[in-house]
Amino acid sequence: MALLISLFGILIISLIVFGGGQVFIPFFIGLWDILAKFGVQIDENTVNAIITISNATPGVISTKLAFITGYLVANGEWWGFIAMFLTYFVFVIVPIITMFFGMKFMKKLKQNEYMINVQKVLLPIVSGIMFSLAIQLLISSMLPFLTFNAMGDYFSDSSNMSDTSQFFSGWRFWVLIVWVPVTIITSFVLYTRNINVLIIIIINTVVGFLVFEPWLYEVPIAPINDFLENSKLIVFQINYI
Repeated sequence: MALLISLFGILIISLIVFGGGQVFIPFFIGLWDILAKFGVQIDENTVNAIITISNATPGVISTKLAFITGYLVANGEWWGFIAMFLTYFVFVIVPIITMFFGMKFMKKLKQNEYMINVQKVLLPIVSGIMFSLAIQLLISSMLPFLTFNAMGDYFSDSSNMSDTSQFFSGWRFWVLIVWVPVTIITSFVLYTRNINVLIIIIINTVVGFLVFEPWLYEVPIAPINDFLENSKLIVFQINYI
């Protein structure tokens, strides 16, 4: 049942979603949330690991998300490899067919006034999606105990703190507040100076290990509980509005 639902969900995502890899992320997270109700073992830490690896490794993000969906559905069973290729095939066959027929009509519709107007409408929509994703990634990076624009909740707090939230507590929480914007600005400057993206990722990873010192992490502590308690009232008011 979970496999059939995943294939149908991936087919719908491939049909209706347009844009870069970051646009597909919230749709796949929503699909995984649905699959979790059918016995698929996936939690917040798994989702974070998938998104991190997908962004850090070469290749198209959306196809990697479709590929890993099959593995998640299998729950570690032997047929997971078959499910992975099925979910991947369903995801890529739709744009292949669309491009095949679309190229035939592209020349005829290139100067069509209707298509030009459609492109003008789609541009602000895609821009809005990208801006929302940027805010979502910024909040999840700087405030790992808060969730923005998630399935079911527009803005919520994590009362049961995840491993990520527990790690970025204490002095690491305050370092994280400074670290995220500094890293974003530094990475942007290096990118504009034609520094290889892979080198930027390696530099940020090495510096991140040195700054946050994960080898010193032992007992989870939560000194930001006061901040969480104060934020609950704000979150409640936002959700109420």
